[in-house]
Amino acid sequence: MANQSCNLANAFVVLCREGFGEMKSMSQTSHQLNANYQKLRSATLNAFNKTPSEILDEIRLDQMKRLLSSTSMSCRHIGLFVGFDKEVRTSRFFARNTGMTMSMFRKTNKVAPLSSDDSRRKESVVNKTKKKLIKKPFKMIKENDNNSALRSASFSPILIT
Repeated sequence: MANQSCNLANAFVVLCREGFGEMKSMSQTSHQLNANYQKLRSATLNAFNKTPSEILDEIRLDQMKRLLSSTSMSCRHIGLFVGFDKEVRTSRFFARNTGMTMSMFRKTNKVAPLSSDDSRRKESVVNKTKKKLIKKPFKMIKENDNNSALRSASFSPILIT
């Protein structure tokens, strides 16, 4: 029974990391895992000493920090990307959990600029990414590793002509 509970908690974490921007409610998420919310809640409390909402918030916050420091995506788009429907909620959530605004965080945690060799490599990656985005704009972000998801997240399929 404990092993089954641990498996449920781990499955929830994997589901959160893969589709955190698409999650509607915890009851729908628990239904996807073939469990009710109470069972999911007790499984995550036993395994991680956190509720499902706390785990999801932690994953969202980590992703927001990653995107703020490594991309030039707007704060609004980052909020939409991680699953918030309004910019106000995104800003409040980030400030409450970090003690600073998203723009302050971006200024203090900026990644070093690319050297000329890196910029040539980046242009190559950008061109390849644009071609893939035209064919599969959303699957690419989910299928590839986090680094390429960060690179492709800053390109909007709408802007590609």
